[in-house]
Amino acid sequence: MTIPTIDVKFHDPDVIRNPYPLLSELRATGPLLRQADGTHVVTTYAAVREVLVRASDFSSANANKRMWQGDQYAEAQAVLRGTCPVVPALLTADPPLHTRHRSIVRQAFSPRRVAVLDDAIGAMTQRLVDAIVSTGDTAELIAAYAGVLPMQMITEAVGAGRDDIDQVKRWSDAFLAHIGRDVPPEEAVGYAVQRVELQEYLQARIGESRSAPTDDLLGDIVRAEQLGDGLSVPEMICILEQLLVAGNETATKLITFTAHQLATDSELQKRARADRSLVPSLLEEMLRFETPVQMKFRHVTHDTELRGEELPAGSTVMVLYGSANRDADEFPSPDDVNPDRPNVRSHVAFGYGPHLCVGAQLARVEARIAIETLLDRFESIELDTDHPRPEVRASFVHRGFDSLHLKLR
Repeated sequence: MTIPTIDVKFHDPDVIRNPYPLLSELRATGPLLRQADGTHVVTTYAAVREVLVRASDFSSANANKRMWQGDQYAEAQAVLRGTCPVVPALLTADPPLHTRHRSIVRQAFSPRRVAVLDDAIGAMTQRLVDAIVSTGDTAELIAAYAGVLPMQMITEAVGAGRDDIDQVKRWSDAFLAHIGRDVPPEEAVGYAVQRVELQEYLQARIGESRSAPTDDLLGDIVRAEQLGDGLSVPEMICILEQLLVAGNETATKLITFTAHQLATDSELQKRARADRSLVPSLLEEMLRFETPVQMKFRHVTHDTELRGEELPAGSTVMVLYGSANRDADEFPSPDDVNPDRPNVRSHVAFGYGPHLCVGAQLARVEARIAIETLLDRFESIELDTDHPRPEVRASFVHRGFDSLHLKLR
C-alpha cells in the first residue's frame, strides 16, 4: 500500500476558523497520510486511538522539540537556555517516567480532592455572577467568568496567591500563544522571557513549599521529592507549568463553547433549563464537537506499522484529535450537536491511553458547575449582537474563542 501524500497549510486562517471541512476530506483520503515535509498525519478515530495507546511505539518525549527551530529564533533559544532546562515531564514523557510523574500528580486530582473543591467552585461561580449582575446585563464571558474560575482553582493548587493570579494568567496565555501558528522572531523572544519569568516564579513557590508543605498539588510534588522519589527541580517546574496551563485552558474553552452553543440554540437551552441532568452529557458532546486541543505530535521510536503501513524510526506523527472526534464511523452525524449520543463520552478530547488527561475530572466538575450556575442565575443566555460574532483564536492546535460577548438576563 502507498500512503497518500497531501500538502495542507494547517496554519491557514480559513482552516483555523473552521477546520472541519478539511478534516472530513482528510479522513476520506485515508486514516494515515503524509505531508510534503514527511510528517505523517493520523485522521480517523480508530487510528488516533491506536497511536495514543501505543506509547512505546509513538513517543511523547520529543513533543516540544519542534518549537522555534532555525537561526531566526537564536535569540529566543538563548533566553530559554539561561534558565531551568525543559526536560521530559508528564505530558512530554513516556512510561516508565510518565507513570512515575502521573502517580504523584494523580493524588492532587483524586475524587477526595475534587469533592472538596466542589463547594469552592460553587462559591466562586456565585461571586463571579454577582459581579456580572452588578455591572449590567451584558458580559464578556471569558474575562468575567470562564477564564477566571479555572485559573483561580489551579493557581491556588500550585501555591499562587490571589494577588498573583492576573500575572500567572498572562504567563499562561504567553505559554500557549506561539503554539500552532507562525511566530515572528521578535515575538518569540517576548514569549521566551515570559516563560523564564513563570519558571522563576514556580521555583520560588517550590522553595516556600519545602519549608511549609501544604495539602495541595504543589505539596504533593514537594513531598514526593522529600520522600526520595527523585523528582528534580526542572521536572517539578515542567510538571507545574503543564498543569498550570492545561488546568485552566481546557476548562475555560469547554465553558465558553458550551455557553456559546446554549446562546445560539434556543431549543437546547430550553432542554437544559428543564432538565439539568442534560448538562454533563452536553459538556461531553461539546468536548467532541469543539475539541479544545485539536492535535498532538508523536515520534516513532522504532520501525513499526500503523493501519498496514510501514513507519520508519524517527518519523513525526501528527495526531488529529479534532478529526477523530468528527469521524462519522464512530459518531453518526458528527457535525450536529447531540448530547443524547449513546457513546457521548467516547471522544478523545482528553486523550486516550497512558496520557489520558489527569485533570479531566476537575475540568468536568468546573464546567458543570459553571454552566449550571449560568442557567440558575439567568433566565436567558444570548449573544450580544452589539459586538462582532466570536472568532476562534489564531492557532490550529489550541481551539478557542478570544472573546464571547453575551446578554445575560
